[in-house]
Amino acid sequence: MTEAAVGIYAILAHKLSMIESYVAQGNASPYTLSLAFPQVFWTTFAAIILLQVALLYFSPVPEAQPALKWFARLAAPLVLLGFVILWYNFMSLSHWNFGQIFSIKPTVTGINYWVMWFAFLNANIAYWATMALSMPDYTRFAKSQFAQAIGQVPMPFMMLVIAVLGVMTTGAIEQVYHVAIWDPILASTLYLSPTLAILLNALFLLATFSVNVFANTVGPAYDFANTFPRKLTWFRGALIVIAVSIALGAWTYYGSAYGYLYNWLLTYGGLLGSVEGIIIFDYALIRRFRFELTDVFWSRGRFRYWRGINPAAFITFIIVEFIIYAPFIPYHDIVFSNSWLLSFLLSGLIYVPLMTQWVIPKYQPELRGSIFKRGYASNEVLTVFNNKEM
Repeated sequence: MTEAAVGIYAILAHKLSMIESYVAQGNASPYTLSLAFPQVFWTTFAAIILLQVALLYFSPVPEAQPALKWFARLAAPLVLLGFVILWYNFMSLSHWNFGQIFSIKPTVTGINYWVMWFAFLNANIAYWATMALSMPDYTRFAKSQFAQAIGQVPMPFMMLVIAVLGVMTTGAIEQVYHVAIWDPILASTLYLSPTLAILLNALFLLATFSVNVFANTVGPAYDFANTFPRKLTWFRGALIVIAVSIALGAWTYYGSAYGYLYNWLLTYGGLLGSVEGIIIFDYALIRRFRFELTDVFWSRGRFRYWRGINPAAFITFIIVEFIIYAPFIPYHDIVFSNSWLLSFLLSGLIYVPLMTQWVIPKYQPELRGSIFKRGYASNEVLTVFNNKEM
């Protein structure tokens, strides 16, 4: 968001030469504009945070968050339009030749190549894992089960389209200007006409703003609010999320592709993989998509376990994260490069036997069944789902 705003400033102030000097030194990344204009960057950064707070404030949950809903409807088509315009212009400048990017030879070979390949795969899964965890926070407002399912179908295809457009655009830029700029904001600021560049940067500002609000703020705000519902509203949870995000300084990882991949995506992918593994194996394998809905909202219900903590989940998470992050683990580079997949699978292998052999018999003895035969459920749940007793 801030980068796009600074790009607009550089165009209007006729200071593109400062950006060009950084690119000439080999510094062409989403962090370039902040290095060229730090005062403008951080002032704009603060202003955009305030704008985000205002949008969240006028999106109360009891009213189905109307401001966020209309903002999403406005942003989605405009964002796609921005990427298509950028792609068309650079492809035209290159006479529709982007093949030079495919002539770049890998810098690693052999086993290291496959380590990197799996690292990219896990990083992309981790990228989507945030939205996967947050999706129920949006589908809860859907008109029907059918509507929420159909609404999610276009997402992976949109991701594929944006990725293809990005690769082709980067290839076209390298073909024409002999520099590989993969940041769309930097590319439009430097090489397109001022009017078009300002328009595109405005669209990219809208894109990053919408992603930051929907993917990075809404879901975690619910998590904080649900942790202390007596003290925290959803908006207060959103304020906590913003404060934590500023403290983490996550934007600094975008300075290099390596930092973004390893220091950010793979790092939090190892965390989310374990969380998602525990949730999915519990819900899909152990309970077969059935559970005591009333008890979820009851502090003394079946899901209280040991003092409000599920010991199987806690032990699983600790063991898995130790394996993923401990540097002295054998073949640690390979383990970390597969952080999401390994943490997901290991969580299932550890969590399922702990639950079925220890936690369910001790803390949920009223559940009956097995993972090999329709999962575990109580008699009440079986009645609701019209199943015969096990």
